[in-house]
Amino acid sequence: PQFVRALAGERGLGLGTFFDDRLGFMGNPPSLLSAVWKGSGVKYLDEAAGIDAYNLMIDSAARPYDQAPDIEQYIDNLPVIYLCTRIMVPPLDVAFATTVRYQAANDLAVLTIAAKRYQLKYGRWPARLDELAPEFVPDVPNDPFSPGGLSPYRYEPRPGGVILYSLGKDGVDDAGVRYGADGEEYQPGTDIVFECPTAAGRMTPQFPGVGQSEKN
Repeated sequence: PQFVRALAGERGLGLGTFFDDRLGFMGNPPSLLSAVWKGSGVKYLDEAAGIDAYNLMIDSAARPYDQAPDIEQYIDNLPVIYLCTRIMVPPLDVAFATTVRYQAANDLAVLTIAAKRYQLKYGRWPARLDELAPEFVPDVPNDPFSPGGLSPYRYEPRPGGVILYSLGKDGVDDAGVRYGADGEEYQPGTDIVFECPTAAGRMTPQFPGVGQSEKN
């Protein structure tokens, strides 16, 4: 809901750029590009496409991640001359994906701390994440990257502790692989992973990929 409200505010600012000729990348006094953009009537088509794009973004933010409209594809299919829409809207598409990723990371951080508190109190790890509620967390949220946002975060025992993870942007369960072949996080073929060791120190490395020794 907060991101939806933020996007509504961005829509208002963005549409102001369209409707006020003194604003935006066209400049004042008008350039040749500005004259063609406005004189040919493309300006008004660009405005309509921009409104549709902002509305799609707001609709996306209110849906489960995997059910959101493909804003990037919508922008790619627009005529090249729709310059304002192409310039202003794509960063919001990135912001949406980033917001969902940070939501998952925040949830996992809270759940990891709760799991460790459970282990310290009872001398064992919980068998399932739902055992953490309501004593250690009010409730256990679902993974926003899972199909329909309806499945819980993954939770598995590993040598030296447990891991909790989200499917990540690609929506595929990669069995808790944190780093891709290039050694980077959050790439296709990886998950968003939090580890929680039983004792002080790091868990046994479970994440293949270039740079494993440095990352672990």
